[in-house]
Amino acid sequence: MAAIKYFQKAQHPATPYEIFEFTKYEIPLHEIMLFKKHETERVRYALYCEEETVYLLTNVSVNDAAVSGYGGYAKPYCKLGDIGGYNLATLDKDAYNWYMTHAR
Repeated sequence: MAAIKYFQKAQHPATPYEIFEFTKYEIPLHEIMLFKKHETERVRYALYCEEETVYLLTNVSVNDAAVSGYGGYAKPYCKLGDIGGYNLATLDKDAYNWYMTHAR
């Protein structure tokens, strides 16, 4: 498996939800597929694609040039070819659930 550009795989995860190291990342806006605030909660999330894999990034912030966050709130979401099967309601639910898995 090739190295992931912005995340580091967790070497010794404490839980099955710990996929990436909890290190800060910054992804240029032109590489982000979608940036959205959850419909009812205060959770911002983004979708980022690399090597045909779409990653769900939760608890993110955005500035003029980049989306930033911490790897511990990111996870592989689906293959790029499958993203058309998801709607915004599904993304909102999945983003919120993934964020809450880590926020508690």
